[in-house]
Amino acid sequence: MNVVLRPSTRTRLTLARKISCSLENDPRVLAVIATGSLVRNRCSGTSDLDITVITADQGNRRSVTSDIRQGIVIDIEWLTKRRAESIMRGGRRDLKGLREASRLGLGIFLLDRDSLQTSFRVLACTLLPEKQMVDQRVAALEAILKKCVSRRPGSPEIQWEWCRALADNLAFILLMLHPFRYHKPKWVMADLRDAGHQSLDRLVRKAYRISSDSSNTSRRSLEVSRMFIEEMGRLMNLPEIEPMLNKGFTRKYAAWSYLCRTWEDAASLFQDQAFIEANFTAKFAARMTFPLYLEKFGLPHRSTHPLAILKAIGNDRLSTLYRRLFPIPVNRPFPGSQVRQACVDLVRT
Repeated sequence: MNVVLRPSTRTRLTLARKISCSLENDPRVLAVIATGSLVRNRCSGTSDLDITVITADQGNRRSVTSDIRQGIVIDIEWLTKRRAESIMRGGRRDLKGLREASRLGLGIFLLDRDSLQTSFRVLACTLLPEKQMVDQRVAALEAILKKCVSRRPGSPEIQWEWCRALADNLAFILLMLHPFRYHKPKWVMADLRDAGHQSLDRLVRKAYRISSDSSNTSRRSLEVSRMFIEEMGRLMNLPEIEPMLNKGFTRKYAAWSYLCRTWEDAASLFQDQAFIEANFTAKFAARMTFPLYLEKFGLPHRSTHPLAILKAIGNDRLSTLYRRLFPIPVNRPFPGSQVRQACVDLVRT
């Protein structure tokens, strides 16, 4: 099947090939791999170009160089063959290690002197996460399922809160077990579809109250989620979104910085007219504020849901904004069939 490349993807692929050609005469270079959004044909006008170069150098070194060509930021990661093979053999089987293996094994090999592509791809598809990591997620999932099927599940609003938590955990586990792996919120919807988990894709849309792909609905979610995030940030004495993004990553605000970048990803998806993904990512970013709030004030996480946290905060504006993001469905039954099918998919996986 011929894939129609996005213009931004085509531009970056052409540039990646030029870079690969420029390295062909270097005997130390064994492989040049295009990675990142280019591989999945998801580049936008602002996307960086990510390339990994594997060398015959001795040792276990890794370095990164950056450049700008044609207005595109190019990040080149330099790995020794020994380091690359260690990644692919599962030297680390936490989420970061799995992502690294996926990035190398499922990348586009532009140069492959040592015939690494086949073995790397097989390893990327067969590497399993640490059992403890999976067990922790499954335990959390079981606790949420008990809430969903409880004889006293609470109000419809609370039921839908548990449904969102269930969808989040299912998506994380299924993508963690898939060769794509779980990368970031902005790719969850597209990765679920590409991985063949259509039932979970439908469940996420229902849980997150995404009923259409209209630009107006997506724009409203972006606006309301930003107001909600910044209001929560003020309660925690944290910088607003714009100053945080201008600052770039700072260790002092690591989690808050990631949250703000997640909201920025939603805005970028909106510009690319990926309205469903933008809608989901904006709402997900708003929900990311709750664990931060609990951690900031040393409160127990347990199985507290956002509505209980909002009630404890006692801020009417916050509650109103959150209900605008997640209105209570009228005459909409709990999506039990999608929940069951998503759980069946997990068991099969």
